[in-house]
Parts: sequence; structure tokens; C-alpha cells
Amino acid sequence: MEETVDDRLLAAIDRLARSSGEVAEALSTMPPENVELIVGLFDETIPAFAQRELAIAFIHVDCDIHSSTRSIFTGLKSQIRPGCVIVFDEYFNYVGFEKHERLAFDEFIGETNYGVNWISYSGQQAACVLTTGT
Repeated sequence: MEETVDDRLLAAIDRLARSSGEVAEALSTMPPENVELIVGLFDETIPAFAQRELAIAFIHVDCDIHSSTRSIFTGLKSQIRPGCVIVFDEYFNYVGFEKHERLAFDEFIGETNYGVNWISYSGQQAACVLTTGT
């Protein structure tokens, strides 16, 4: 059976769970037509991306610090909707976690009133699906 673009994309997403560096490498050798890698700092790249006005289905947050994570949630707020899956690389379980990705996400949830369905966690990582607010 021939491997499809969807099969390759799912394999790349699987590698994302293990290492985001592997994903960039994997996608560079077989980029599906619907994937574009945008290189640059969050504050520089998000405004241009946000102009596309596309609903976002999946976000892998590997920002480490509050300001970068906040840039993502502020810049893409109108495109992040219920049903979006969000994976955090450093959400909790380290000294000071309350001041970084976790705080930026809590602020985003407070501003949008979305609900959160936590679907996975391990070590410092966590994954959730956004729901409509309560």
C-alpha cells in the first residue's frame, strides 16, 4: 500500500510528540502541500500568519517563557476556537512554571471564557482540547 500525504503528516505529528526538531527535519523532506514552515520570532511572524484568518486546529506550544507564549495566544486569539488541540512542552512540574506557559494560557482562558478538557500529561508536558465556556 502506497503511503499517502496524510500518512506522512500523521507520522510527522507523531514525531512532534517526541521532538519538535525531528518534525522540522521530517517535513523538510516531504512537506505536504498544506504545510508551511514559518521561521522567525513569534512577535515577527504571528501578525502575518494571523492575517490569513484561518481557524487553528492544532498548536504545539514550545515557548518556555510567558512573553512568547502570550504572543501566540494574543496574536492568534480570533483563530483559536473550541475544538483546537493545544500541546504544551513546559506547562508544569518545574520551579516557576506558574509564571510562564501556564500563566499565559490561564490569561487566554480568562479572556475567552473557553473551557478546557485536559486529555494528556506527562512530566512537564500537557495537552488539552478547548471547549465552549461554561
